Amino acid sequence: MMENSVAKGLLSIEVKAPPIVAGTQATVSLVIRNPFSQEVVIESIQAPSSAPLLPMPAEAEEKPSPMDGKNSSYLARFASIFSGIRVKEISFGSLTAEFPGSEGKKININMEPHSKAIVKSPLGPYDIINFNVEEGAELVFDIPDAKADSKSTPSKERIIFSQQEDLASFELKTAHWLLVKPKVLDLYALIKFRVGNEPHSQVVPVTLSIQPPVKSIVFGAVSGGILGWLARQLNKGVLTDDFSVAASVVSVLGVIVMAMILAIVLSRQESSKGFVTLEDFYGAFVVGAIFGYTGTQYFEASIKAAVRPTDT
Repeated sequence: MMENSVAKGLLSIEVKAPPIVAGTQATVSLVIRNPFSQEVVIESIQAPSSAPLLPMPAEAEEKPSPMDGKNSSYLARFASIFSGIRVKEISFGSLTAEFPGSEGKKININMEPHSKAIVKSPLGPYDIINFNVEEGAELVFDIPDAKADSKSTPSKERIIFSQQEDLASFELKTAHWLLVKPKVLDLYALIKFRVGNEPHSQVVPVTLSIQPPVKSIVFGAVSGGILGWLARQLNKGVLTDDFSVAASVVSVLGVIVMAMILAIVLSRQESSKGFVTLEDFYGAFVVGAIFGYTGTQYFEASIKAAVRPTDT
């Protein structure tokens, strides 16, 4: 494998991606091995992106509040361009990876003849400077040494020595949790690196499995159960002589409790024998609505079917 990677001019990369439960953070790790006979310099890592993942508002990213240190530090670590991913941070040892879509400053310099200008502002990799210099003009760059600010601004590059490996990681979170359906996303990360003075780029496939949380299934079953119960009451006629508010409240509470139990029990099954699979909010809503409309008979039948031992 290592020799094959060298022949193709690629790094050997192993992706560790656990299932992502919607609404919670999951850490995806990249084990990067250097198969070359010389050291490799990792320049940047661009995280995978997709619409089902959490977007980062552009305004919050561009204008962090200087008065709130905690908020600004978090906002600085979040980056996204895909209306679909929140990357809390990409760390590579001491490396903070470069994210796609970064925009630098645009500086226009117009100099008259025999004039002198001194540029002291540090320049970033995405900054653009336009010069309009007349005859005899002098332009001096007096930029502070980057080594002097190395404590406050860590290097974005990381060196992996020959036949050694290192670890990069980033955290992902879905944009929503309530209406998420089980799905598998085939995404891609991009790594830019140098071998000697030769630049390379490598696309890394990242497969992510997204699962809805149990709370969305419970919420779907409860909301479906309440609406199913209400439909049954409307069918029977709510404003009858024997109508009681207290009895209705108790009945609704019973529907809520039994719907929660039903959702948790059925969601723990590896497979469903019914015509509706209880894997997300929608399936749970249908099951809850059937239970709420038909009553305890459906609840008892479903529980018995769930706990009945399977034939072997």
